[in-house]
Amino acid sequence: MLFTVNIFLLTANLTSYVLTLKNFVYYVLFPSNIAAVGAVESVNKFSSNIGEIIRIHQENLELKKTIKRLNFLESESERAKQENVRLRALIGFPAVKGSKMLVAHIISREPGSWFQWVTIDRGQGDGVYLDAPVLAWSGDKPAVLGRVEEVFSGSAKVALITNVLSAIPGEMKLLNEDGLVEGQNSHRLIINYLVAETKVKVGDEIVTSPLSSIFPPGMLKGKVTDFAPSDNQAFHSAVVKPAVNFNNLREAIVIIQDKR
Repeated sequence: MLFTVNIFLLTANLTSYVLTLKNFVYYVLFPSNIAAVGAVESVNKFSSNIGEIIRIHQENLELKKTIKRLNFLESESERAKQENVRLRALIGFPAVKGSKMLVAHIISREPGSWFQWVTIDRGQGDGVYLDAPVLAWSGDKPAVLGRVEEVFSGSAKVALITNVLSAIPGEMKLLNEDGLVEGQNSHRLIINYLVAETKVKVGDEIVTSPLSSIFPPGMLKGKVTDFAPSDNQAFHSAVVKPAVNFNNLREAIVIIQDKR
């Protein structure tokens, strides 16, 4: 047994840990002053190494916390920059004659009615009323978001243009032809009642029609992406992609009549 231990201690790679073990075993097997001094020195070195490992581990934990805080601050900074860009765009929103623009934030949206409703932080106390048109910024121009369906003292519920209950007169911008833009409770719209001989094509823009009793004319709704079958041979239907990105709603513009 002692022979085996001696062979191991002689042939083992003398790392600081193995050296500590070796000196300690020598002291146990062959007690002497020299062996005792060697064992004590090795233990002290080992304790010092353990202390260094603990110190480095603590520094590593602190560095991870610092990196986490920096990542959070960077994320918040980017979010603030994006909000600043959107708000600057809203400042340049074109005025509608006889009306004023009211900036609102989207504060609530239910997963079960994602393409139907949103709630904004403006209400009766801000001058919001039923059927007030609501717009959003799309790229470099205003686009139709929906209309006010319910009003509360400090908030309002907006029926989105994609809501199946939404039906708004629309106009083919280049053709000056009218149709009825209807929501589908999804990411697309359908424009119905296009005349059979229409020359509408994919990519054409759909805007609000002068026939609308709610929206000012010329407000962008979306673009034609496809043609849809129609039960009435006298008319055609087309699929429309909304101009508003409904998966990135943060702010909205409520158009209210200026009573001054």
